[in-house]
Amino acid sequence: MFNDWGVDAKTAAFAGSVVGFGVLVGRVGCGYFLDRYFGPHVATLVTVLAACGIGLLWIGNRDLGMAGALLLGLGFGCEVHIMAYLITRYFGLRSFGLAFGFGFGLFVMAAGVGPAIMGMGFDYTRSYRAPLAAFFAATLIAAFMVYHLGPFWYESGRISEQSSAAPAPQP
Repeated sequence: MFNDWGVDAKTAAFAGSVVGFGVLVGRVGCGYFLDRYFGPHVATLVTVLAACGIGLLWIGNRDLGMAGALLLGLGFGCEVHIMAYLITRYFGLRSFGLAFGFGFGLFVMAAGVGPAIMGMGFDYTRSYRAPLAAFFAATLIAAFMVYHLGPFWYESGRISEQSSAAPAPQP
């Protein structure tokens, strides 16, 4: 994409490093925020930031594209962690394997189909703008849906005092 904007190969490769840095920050930071804030709100924020990254790439210039690459990398770094976290809270640990396997399978399929859609969109329109517009809209719809998930259905995995077989220790 950066090469198509007329950016030299060195700068285009640097954009890949910017995405990688965003992934690193997302992987570390995501858990920190999930431990402190309501998971769907964290997921919504991350998804909106990824949508902003797509929007900056959609605008299509080098400087905004670098910022977009960083935001998109942040989203890439958080997505699997958020998926695992939310699945445990909405489907429970007994169903985790099935639910995560299904969700991760869809995730991997989308990761394979997304670049093909980008390539076909470019081949058809000679621009990345149409597929980026579609991805931008889909990402905002996803953010809206995640925001409205509601309260968790299952505990966080900790045994509460009421469900514990042993009496709670007295202070």
